[in-house]
Amino acid sequence: MKRGRTIAILIATHSVVALLAIVVWTSLTRAKLEKPEDTLPTRKISAELDWLSSANPCRDAERAIRKADLTFLAYQGYALWIPGVADSVSKAIIREGDYGVLPGTTDAIMSPEHREQLAIARAYARWYNEKILAARPVSLDRHKVRK
Repeated sequence: MKRGRTIAILIATHSVVALLAIVVWTSLTRAKLEKPEDTLPTRKISAELDWLSSANPCRDAERAIRKADLTFLAYQGYALWIPGVADSVSKAIIREGDYGVLPGTTDAIMSPEHREQLAIARAYARWYNEKILAARPVSLDRHKVRK
């Protein structure tokens, strides 16, 4: 009788252990499948850059020029910089405060898709700033455009 009871306890214990192993394995597998860009902060950052996929920097710069808004677009990475202009001009613009920060730019890359969005943001700012620079007074035109 004792032997039968011991076997029943062993079977029940193995069943519980097997069930726990399945639960742990399933939760770990599910965690691996979830993409980091599905987290709320990443979605917010990505949403700030979504508009760039359909934006036209030349058209937007021309519209700003018509309104006499010759403000440059700054890119916020590790340090603030103005894409599309020489470093000396970028420093002068930042020192004078004649810029607006492109929303959503950062050096903290959250996902491969976010990396692509940031590359688009840099290209957008470069094209936009080159147009603005061309419309600015001669004192800034003498500086070379950074490619």
